[in-house]
This record gives sequence, C-alpha cells and structure tokens, in this order.
Amino acid sequence: MKKFGLVLLVVALLATCAPVLTLAYSTGGDACGQAKTDAGIDNGGMHWIWYGAGCLFPVIAILGGFLIPMPVPANRIMGKSAEYVTNYTQCYQEQTKTDNGMAAIWGTVTAGVLYCAVWIYYAFVVVSVASTVY
Repeated sequence: MKKFGLVLLVVALLATCAPVLTLAYSTGGDACGQAKTDAGIDNGGMHWIWYGAGCLFPVIAILGGFLIPMPVPANRIMGKSAEYVTNYTQCYQEQTKTDNGMAAIWGTVTAGVLYCAVWIYYAFVVVSVASTVY
C-alpha cells in the first residue's frame, strides 16, 4: 500500500510538472515574434519561482503572475524605432505575464493533486489499520 501511494505521488508530480518544463517559442521575425521568443528564453528561470508560489500561495501567485509584467532588457530595444520598441515591449510583457500566470496555475494544480493524494493515502491507511484485527 505504501508503494502505491508513493507511485501515485511521483506520477502526479511528473504529470503536472511536464507542461511547465516545456516552452513554446515563436519563430517570427517581426518585433512581436522576436519578443515572445526572447520572453520565453529570458523568463525560463522565473517559471520555478511562480510555480513554487502557486504551490504555496495559490490565489496571490495566480493574480500576481497574470498582472505583474517583467521589465524588458534595455539591450533588446536600444537603437530601435519607437514603433518597434512599443510593439516589442507590449508583446514581451504580455508573454511573460502569460508564462508566469500559467506556471502559477500549474503550481496550484500540483499542490491540489498532492493534497488530494495525501488525504486519499491517509484514508486508506486509517481504514486498513482500523479494520485490522489484532
């Protein structure tokens, strides 16, 4: 029974972590496509922070992830036209907010699955111990 519970927890963790680990990059040559690609690359380390925050503080992390934009690195927009800078900045910030919010959602889902798995495991342990005759 203990092995089943451990396997269930490992499978739940792997199933919910996989989408967070994969990043979809845009290959467009325009400002918005380039901004989305750069945002996915630059924001890679922040996924784990938002994921962990989603596990610990679900509502705050989801709201923060979707509302707090990441700043655009200055070297990406130096020497570009005003229109390019505006488009790049807008797309970059939208992409980072989406990525961070989704990481927080996956953290919340992981925490929920683990919470349910622990309660189910304990329910089976309590039932098996209570029904055991000594």
